[in-house]
Amino acid sequence: MRFIQWRHADWNRAYYADVKSRVVRHGRPAEDHLLIAGITPYVAENARAAHAKFREVQDLNTNVFIPQVLSDQFGIDLSGHTGTDRVLAAIDRSLTPEKAWIIDNAIASFDDEDITLEDLTHYLGNNPMSQPAIVGDAADLADFIESNFREQAFDGLAICQPYWPGPAASFVDLVVPELQRRGVFRSEYTTSTLREHLGLPSAPNRLAERTAATETGGAA
Repeated sequence: MRFIQWRHADWNRAYYADVKSRVVRHGRPAEDHLLIAGITPYVAENARAAHAKFREVQDLNTNVFIPQVLSDQFGIDLSGHTGTDRVLAAIDRSLTPEKAWIIDNAIASFDDEDITLEDLTHYLGNNPMSQPAIVGDAADLADFIESNFREQAFDGLAICQPYWPGPAASFVDLVVPELQRRGVFRSEYTTSTLREHLGLPSAPNRLAERTAATETGGAA
């Protein structure tokens, strides 16, 4: 099992296919190596409330816009800009194609194309790039999970919480039933170990094998 970064669907599908092909080339079944993406869900009864909660959390960040910091992050010169400048006016996405997905994800999370450089600073401070925010109502998050799971962008998700308590309960109460309705998530556990829950075969007990070999050798 490998924990992976979530960027965007195209990148993750390509990464998934590459890793799975490498696993097969090395003699292992592709399904024995799971790719688990991390996300930070913000979910509420409706999308507007979810985006409002996301904005509220971002605004609690005390980081301030420092031109050099974002310049280093995106590989472009942002000197002369202030925190109130619009991101899309200050940053030409075509000049930083490898990092454009960060801007796209930030805009989607805020649900606002007019986010500022200060907003982007808060987004980068609150959302580690390995677990970006996914914001919306239950159907929005279920759509994201179902489509990317079925299109082989990941095998599963590590759900990270932006704060405690609240988000975990909201995800369980709102998103899980929708995933179960769609047949994407189990409705009960029929196995007893983590490996079995993940659909992985039982691993041999190497200690038991060594013990048995030692005992056999001693008896001989």
